[in-house]
Amino acid sequence: MPFDEANERLSSLGIANKQRYLMSIGDNSWYKNRVSVLKIFVQLVQCHQQDDLKLIFAGRKLTSEMNDFIVEVGIENRVEQLGLISNEDLRALYSRADALVFPSLEEGFGWPVLEAQASGCPVFASNRAPMTEVGGDAAEYFDPLSPEAAVEVIYNCLNDLQGMRKQGLQNVENFSNELMVNGYLEAYERVCSYKIH
Repeated sequence: MPFDEANERLSSLGIANKQRYLMSIGDNSWYKNRVSVLKIFVQLVQCHQQDDLKLIFAGRKLTSEMNDFIVEVGIENRVEQLGLISNEDLRALYSRADALVFPSLEEGFGWPVLEAQASGCPVFASNRAPMTEVGGDAAEYFDPLSPEAAVEVIYNCLNDLQGMRKQGLQNVENFSNELMVNGYLEAYERVCSYKIH
């Protein structure tokens, strides 16, 4: 999304034009591992002095336990919960984010990884399939059960987010409609060519 349009949409959501932020998207299902997102953010802020960085959640509101954790560690002014937002607002959020943090333990496909890359958003995700398959070489991966390892991966890449943006946009080309249709046709032809004895 063009920068000005993204800024306008995010302003209407209460996000300042020059605000740096990491984002997370999803619900509170166990496999989304949202608690790890919070732990990663806390360690990134505390250990690496990212004073101007915020964490923005899109999707379902956090649980009361997660909100208690936010208060307990003193980051209530650094975390924003947007709730369910429109597709265009989500596109704006991806377009302006420093990165998507996606420590999911399991996914059917891992759409947020591809959505983020298609919007020019760097991706830090679990080192598990299907995230690794979808994000390819364009994303950076970490053990979703080790917030400390995730923090190191993210911090070490914060100076090369532009490179990650470009690689992500290139990776998305592997998922074009034409390639998908051709893949289905090839699979269909293979199935039709089997002989039943």
